[in-house]
Amino acid sequence: MATTQKIINSVQELLEQELEDPNKERSGSSNWIYKIPINFGPAQYPRIHIRQGNNSHNSLSIGSTQRFMESRIRINVFNSVNGKFDVDDDGEKERSQYVLDYYKEKIIDLINDNQNRWRNVEDCHVWSVLTVSDEPFNTSKNSVVAHRVDAVIRRRK
Repeated sequence: MATTQKIINSVQELLEQELEDPNKERSGSSNWIYKIPINFGPAQYPRIHIRQGNNSHNSLSIGSTQRFMESRIRINVFNSVNGKFDVDDDGEKERSQYVLDYYKEKIIDLINDNQNRWRNVEDCHVWSVLTVSDEPFNTSKNSVVAHRVDAVIRRRK
């Protein structure tokens, strides 16, 4: 399996372990953190989608004998514009944008604070996985709000 996909699998596993699904009305054992694009309705939000992003080709640095390869992953957080959930355990449901911001910050912290986890992913030679940007973006549905977190996987070659 390719290095980027192994890291994506590890990111998904970490998020599933550390993030609680705030949608208590979600039916069945529906997975809310996924890697394959899914069409779903407003009752199934929030959702977190992890995928490979565009890769840069910055593999060499001047003055160093080490060679690094970089790959990108993108973590998108989606919520219904009317999706209110109690994500901070205060007994009150927070607005949709607050839910997005809450999960965005948790994702950034989990990725940046787990460097040993990434270095131990089998046969990947990972040096670091660090978030490099985050921004809201428009979806094709007016009923959905979204935020994107990009991370760079830097591995020794």
